[in-house]
Amino acid sequence: MLYKSGGGDGPKNVLAVGDIAVKFTVPEGKMLKAFVFIDSPTWTKKDSTGEIVLFKWDTDYATTVAGDRLESHSELHADNSDFRLDVNGYYGPGTYLVLMPRDAATNDLGVWTDGKNPDVGAVTYINGTEQNYMAKSCIFVADDNPPTYDSTTILAYVLLIAATGVVVFKKRKDMA
Repeated sequence: MLYKSGGGDGPKNVLAVGDIAVKFTVPEGKMLKAFVFIDSPTWTKKDSTGEIVLFKWDTDYATTVAGDRLESHSELHADNSDFRLDVNGYYGPGTYLVLMPRDAATNDLGVWTDGKNPDVGAVTYINGTEQNYMAKSCIFVADDNPPTYDSTTILAYVLLIAATGVVVFKKRKDMA
């Protein structure tokens, strides 16, 4: 968990407060699998859509959100259900930022807040300003297993290409 029970500031509606973001760190030896805003409220609206965007942290908040998006997820969101970004790429140890942009929300959507967890060092931002509470959120990580392109994989591709060439050569010879 990126938060600690107690010390929150109630729910925050992205349409009312602006962009909501969480900066967090994937620990050494781990890789990111998912980020979750826990029980995201829509204030009983049934037509609330929103987006979660993942960035690699770069220097400061403004530089980070001006950079390239790594991944994003949009959905029609049900009241008080988890708003979750399951990542498809490889995001190993390091610092990241997840953004819920105001301009992507079509109706009321937000986060619950709670106390900061000093053990993980995560930070919540509203419109780029650090807050003294935490968005109720968590990350899922797995043992770090970066994609590799070892000699076995390369050999398999070379053999596949060679076999395809032999078949094409044989078919052309048979047609002659």
